[in-house]
Amino acid sequence: MTARGGAGVVAVARVALLRLVRGRASWLVALVAAVPLPFAAWLHARADAMASAFEVVKLLVAIVPAWLVAAALGDELDHATYTWARPLPRWTIVVGKLVALAPLAVVAICASWCGCAAVAAGRLPSGASIAALAGVTVAVSCAAAGIAVLAPRFAMALAIVYALFDLLIGELPVSLRLASMTGSATRLADITTEGSVGWAAARLAGIAAIWLAIALVRVRHREA
Repeated sequence: MTARGGAGVVAVARVALLRLVRGRASWLVALVAAVPLPFAAWLHARADAMASAFEVVKLLVAIVPAWLVAAALGDELDHATYTWARPLPRWTIVVGKLVALAPLAVVAICASWCGCAAVAAGRLPSGASIAALAGVTVAVSCAAAGIAVLAPRFAMALAIVYALFDLLIGELPVSLRLASMTGSATRLADITTEGSVGWAAARLAGIAAIWLAIALVRVRHREA
């Protein structure tokens, strides 16, 4: 990474955070993160409370990264003339948005999981499950970035549809579930005992890397 590229990432990240703070998106994301709590209360003291609460919180993975990353990046790229007029390498737009917004998605989803676990089971979740949700949130954020570069005008909607499809195939009892990021997260969280944790981590990282590569390559070829 060149000094100019690093400075570009920092500049884009700073602007993304300022826009988020000055708008209402941060409050809305916090509100969405709190939505699973009533369901967690309904699960209280059930034998499968932790596993069921985890499945509910996974639904946030389909919404929050799309809301934060795909929407912001899609809006940026949809205004191509303004975006490309700035003296920044094009890849810094993608990386800067991810650096600023993906961690916020991680915080929102992991905080929701901790709250749901405390309400549903009276204890905090395992470190493995928190790490799994953090990992899948970053991976889905990379996918959201790739989708935003490919189709900026419909970035948020397409990112949500893709993540919901990922959730669906992650529940199927067929080999197709191996391509599911959320299915890998369930394995990493040790909620189930199927498959290898190492392979689950590798699949999650691999899918995220593919989407990030698509975003970085495609953004270089977008017309001004």
